[in-house]
Amino acid sequence: MAQRRILVVEDSPTQAERVRLLLECEGYRVETAANGREGLRRIQASPPDIIISDVVMPEMDGFALCRAVKSAEATRRIPFVLLTQRSAPPDVIQGFEAGADNFIPKPFDDDALLERVRRIFEQMDRQACEGPEPEVALQIGGHRFVVSARKAQIVELLLFTLEDLARVNALLQARERDLEAKARELETFAYTVSHDLKAPLRGMEGFAKALYEDYADRLDETGRHYLDMVQGSARRMGALIDDLLRYSRVERRAMRWEPVDLERLLHELLRDRRAEIESRGVRIEVKPTVYRIAGEREGLQEALTNLLDNALKFTRKTAQPVITITAGVKREALGVRGQDTSPHALPLTPDERHRETGAGTQEAGGGDFVEIAVADNGVGFDPQYREKAFTIFERLHPQDEYEGTGIGLAIVRKVAERHGGHTWADSAPGQGATFYLAIPIRKEDSDA
Repeated sequence: MAQRRILVVEDSPTQAERVRLLLECEGYRVETAANGREGLRRIQASPPDIIISDVVMPEMDGFALCRAVKSAEATRRIPFVLLTQRSAPPDVIQGFEAGADNFIPKPFDDDALLERVRRIFEQMDRQACEGPEPEVALQIGGHRFVVSARKAQIVELLLFTLEDLARVNALLQARERDLEAKARELETFAYTVSHDLKAPLRGMEGFAKALYEDYADRLDETGRHYLDMVQGSARRMGALIDDLLRYSRVERRAMRWEPVDLERLLHELLRDRRAEIESRGVRIEVKPTVYRIAGEREGLQEALTNLLDNALKFTRKTAQPVITITAGVKREALGVRGQDTSPHALPLTPDERHRETGAGTQEAGGGDFVEIAVADNGVGFDPQYREKAFTIFERLHPQDEYEGTGIGLAIVRKVAERHGGHTWADSAPGQGATFYLAIPIRKEDSDA
């Protein structure tokens, strides 16, 4: 049998040489062309057995070369293989429409390329014995394709698509594993550093306090001011470390789903803040339409704590502060329970509500997610920064006006993500803000 001839059309000298050496080691005779126009001249002068062509090339690209080869009666039956990085569906369709018989994705595996070439020659040998396959014209989505009746081209196209999808999927999985490992390392680092900083910080704060108690009378006003600054900085550093540890623990602890009595949880959080609420005259309005959800209780408690504390903090300069908390199942309203709207009203406990109304605890079910919203009429912020508000260490207001570490809302987002949910905010300067926490309702919970 005569030595098989393959023409490789590739504008990259490095890629062309790699393919040439690979094929020659398998016993094929290989010729190369640097672009589509040169390749077409070689094909017209001496038709090869197979053409392997890049797509993106100067003067004439691979699609144009393929159309030229397939439009000429003398060369139309030469198998044409596109070697390309362009594997998106529109590119594959364009190549198929041009008449390509096969596709090999870049970067390619040596064994995969050789196997593809062997299969093509096997098909050619079979056709030589059985006669040429009849061709069928197909019209799909406004595109006209000519394929063999035995659908060999379709099988090869499917193989190309599956191989390319598998390659991309493997790359994505490897990248995801790498990102997860780096995230775990970063969280472990943050936890370790934060934990180790606590001891020297306590010592610094303790000595500063002792210095103030024992030697304050010997210091002038400037010295006492400096000492106040040391103690204030130590307290802020302590708060930052505590929040960093809380942020790290959110991700480090195991996720445990359980039924959470949302109303009872809100009542406990508001009860713990009763002194501040009553002393400042904050009106609390709690209007849930769902009282029980499935989730991680500790995480939900942290998220709601941060949202509530956020609302209390940013209404301190408001003459008549109002905080409204709602919870409802989207797409399936479950009814609104009447609330005590008198000033400073706190929600009834589930037991009190049962005694006074005879109502049982309402459970979420059948909807897409439970949406919890905490709204206030405080200082608000520019809506263009709504995403920035949930970024760790980001602050939308000066530290000397509103204290904080910039970690609280990042914890809210982390909790939402662990539940498969999301967070967002609506606000305008001087018009308050509303923060949302959406928790998906799992089908097994809604069916229970």
